[in-house]
Amino acid sequence: MEPEFREALKDICDREKKSLSELYSDIDNRKRPDQTLSSATRVFTVAYFRNALHHIEKETTD
Repeated sequence: MEPEFREALKDICDREKKSLSELYSDIDNRKRPDQTLSSATRVFTVAYFRNALHHIEKETTD
């Protein structure tokens, strides 16, 4: 996995107070059966930060 994704996953782990192993396990348990863990991890990471951005934007417009 690219260094940028590893860094992003470390940031998520820090925010969620989880180990990388726990995070991978969560992602693996939620992924589609036809999806690789690597692909699911990339999708999860993008969705996580998009969701965070959405919450920030919502707070600034309320």
